Amino acid sequence: MMKQEFEERIGGEVRQSDYAIIEHVYTWHPAISNTEGKEQIATLYKMGGMCLIKDMEPTAKLMEELDAEKFEAENKLKEIRKKIEDVVCGRTEREE
Repeated sequence: MMKQEFEERIGGEVRQSDYAIIEHVYTWHPAISNTEGKEQIATLYKMGGMCLIKDMEPTAKLMEELDAEKFEAENKLKEIRKKIEDVVCGRTEREE
């Protein structure tokens, strides 16, 4: 969501620095829906302002970090599956 769209939803303006936090929470917080997220974040802002959004930021940061860990783990699993496939196919030389 763009800053202008958010501001239209809340009927006001926010500083760019605040919008960066809003965008981060909107993107990563697990309570924000993939389908209704724009309306949810606007409603939350109208209810509690930046204080509420900032309170949600640590959870959003944690989710972002966990997503990165998950991505790394999935890539490692793909590598292992490839190695298993190689062994099943008789390719047993291992790169060091």
